[in-house]
Amino acid sequence: MIATNSNISNLPPLIKFLPYQRAWLNDDSRFKIGMFARQTGKSFTNAAEILWDCIKAELAGTTTRWVILSRGERQATELMDAYLKPLARAYMALLQGKIDGDKMRLSKHEICLPAGSRITALPANQDAARGFSANLYLDEFAFHRHDDKIWQALYPIISAPQFKIRITSTPAGKNNKFYQLMNPEQASLEQNAVDADNWSRHQVDIYQAVQQGLPRNIAELKKAAGDPLLWQQEYELNFMDDQHAWLDYALIMACEDDTTAQQELRHDSCCFVGIDIAQKHDLYVLIVMELIGDILWCRHIDTAKNISFAEQEVLLDHVMRTYRPLKIVMDATGMGAMPFERAKQLYGPIIEGIHFTAQKKLYLATELKAHFQNRTLRIPASADLRRDLHQPEISYSPAGLMMLKAARSNNGHADRFWAMAMAVHASQTAPADFAYQGYRH
Repeated sequence: MIATNSNISNLPPLIKFLPYQRAWLNDDSRFKIGMFARQTGKSFTNAAEILWDCIKAELAGTTTRWVILSRGERQATELMDAYLKPLARAYMALLQGKIDGDKMRLSKHEICLPAGSRITALPANQDAARGFSANLYLDEFAFHRHDDKIWQALYPIISAPQFKIRITSTPAGKNNKFYQLMNPEQASLEQNAVDADNWSRHQVDIYQAVQQGLPRNIAELKKAAGDPLLWQQEYELNFMDDQHAWLDYALIMACEDDTTAQQELRHDSCCFVGIDIAQKHDLYVLIVMELIGDILWCRHIDTAKNISFAEQEVLLDHVMRTYRPLKIVMDATGMGAMPFERAKQLYGPIIEGIHFTAQKKLYLATELKAHFQNRTLRIPASADLRRDLHQPEISYSPAGLMMLKAARSNNGHADRFWAMAMAVHASQTAPADFAYQGYRH
C-alpha cells in the first residue's frame, strides 16, 4: 500500500528528480523499502526526503528526528558530507526569510536545524540507536553486519505512530533480513518467515533507471564490469544464491571492519603475507595480515593487472621494509615459479611456495573458512574483496571428490581469496625461539 505524500510536490525546485526518484519521494508510507541498482541515486534521494521532512516540520513550527544507520563509520560520514550537509546548506539559502539558516548547526554525525529538528548518521550496530525515538533510515541494509540483531534492537525506535522507516540496498545473497523484507512470500517458503505485508516496496534496476533518464551507457558499463555475477547482482538486482558458495556473504560481512587500515602496527605483533601471482589475465594480489592476540587484521592489499615481474619485486620489497613479515607464502605454480625462486634468493627461508593442486586449494580454503567462522579475521569493507571472497563455489569431481571452482572475469579469478588464504596459511608459522650465548675470549 503506497501512501501519497501531497507535500512533496511543494519541494522547492532545487533538484530535478527522475521519475523513479520522484515515485519514492511521493510515497509517504510508514514502512517503505527499496532495492535500487548501484549508482542510481538511492542515498541522495533518501537524503532529500529526510531533509525535506525536517524542513516541513520547521516550517510548521514543530520538530522531528531522523536516525540514519549506515554500513560503517566511513559510509555514515560520506552520507553526511556528500549529500545531507550540501543539501541542508542549499535549502537554508533557498528558504532564507522563512527559516533562520544561520542557526543551523553541523557536526560530524549530526545536523541540527534552527527549530530543533535533527538528523543523526551513525555506523550500524545493535547498540547505536538504543534509547532513540525517531524516524529510521537503514542505508545498504543488506550489507549490515549482524543485521538480524540490529533489526531486533532498532525496530522499536519507530514504535510511536508518527515515526517512519526507510530501507534501501542493493542485494547481497539471500541470507539476510533485507532479502526477507523484499521477498516475504519466498522467505516464508524458505522458513525465514517474515510478516511484511504492510510494506511499500520499490525496485529499480539499471535498465529501468536509464529508460527513465539516468545518463548511463549500459553496454559500456556491462563490458567494463567483465563479471556476469557482479552485473546480475549489482545492476540487474538478482539475489544470488549462497547455497554453493564456500564463503557466504553473512560470513564475510561479519568479519568486515572499516578500521583495518587506520591502525598503526604494534611493536609486539607479527605480520604475514600471501601473494597470488599473475601477469596478464588475472590479478596479482599481495595481502598483509597482522596477528594481534588471536585476531588477524588485514593491513595492506596490493592489486595489479598486466604487471611485470620487476614491478612485482618492487611491491614485495616495499612490504618487506614496511611490515617486516615473519612469513610469506607465494603461489609457485606455473608462472609463479620464477618470482618465487627470486624471492627465495632475496629473502631466504621466510619465503614458502605453494603449488596449487585441487587438494592444496581445498586445504587452504578450509583454513581460511575456519577463521571466518571463528571471527578471527578483520577485513576491510570492500566490494571488490567481498566479491572475490564469495566467488569460489563447491563442486565435485567425476570421482565424487569435493573441489572449489571460481569463474574467471575481468576482475580476476578469485585472486584476493587465494592471496588471503595464503596469508592465513603463513600465520600458522609459530614465532621462532631465539637464544643468546655470550662469546668469551
